[in-house]
Amino acid sequence: MWRGKRPRRFTIKEGVIHTDKLRVSGKLFAMLGHGDVDFLRNKLDFDIRIDAAGPGAVLTPIYKLFEYHGEGSLTKPIWRPKRF
Repeated sequence: MWRGKRPRRFTIKEGVIHTDKLRVSGKLFAMLGHGDVDFLRNKLDFDIRIDAAGPGAVLTPIYKLFEYHGEGSLTKPIWRPKRF
């Protein structure tokens, strides 16, 4: 159970959700991201990468190759690798 004030991980202002610390976790890996989602203008500007958990954490430097930048509309975003 959480006690005390929970840290804010995102802000919403004028239809734009901004986060510097998005984390979506699974059993073997997590996705870490930061950026903006603009619902009023249907736009996305977001970076995300894979982060290993458990024994796969040894491969963390390799996972840094799997960083992507998403941009364009929310309905049809364009995701491109950042490193290639």
